[in-house]
Amino acid sequence: MNRIKDVASDDLPFVQAKIGLANINFEGYVKSSTGFRGWYNNNVRGIVGDQKISKDLNVNMLWETGNAIHDPVTMRTCDYAGTTCYTAKTVPAIYSIDQKEGYVTGGQVLTVTGFGFGSGEIKPTIEGVECKVLTQGVDQFTCRAG
Repeated sequence: MNRIKDVASDDLPFVQAKIGLANINFEGYVKSSTGFRGWYNNNVRGIVGDQKISKDLNVNMLWETGNAIHDPVTMRTCDYAGTTCYTAKTVPAIYSIDQKEGYVTGGQVLTVTGFGFGSGEIKPTIEGVECKVLTQGVDQFTCRAG
């Protein structure tokens, strides 16, 4: 494959990266000066935005010179027992919770903001006790503490 010749010098070293079918946004994590070494274990962090939460997804990076080679063994992360493994996963991110204190008896309504809440699979708990979801959007949900 021929090298892409019209890439600006301040662009990222790769053209596109995806987890599953979603593009990854590397703004704030990777710069044009970020170096990647060949035949070396490189790690990259980015944001996939709002999509369905997934326990295991494929990763694909298109570089200026072609696709990256993925070693399926080193890309897998597993828990200590080896029962839960993944290549890449998407998880919700919490940016803020409007209340910092509550009642021991529960009943307080909390507003949680972030992203990744649009999956319909939100099951929040507070110290092991369910917080019943009242409203849910892509970037915010409210729940009543149990």
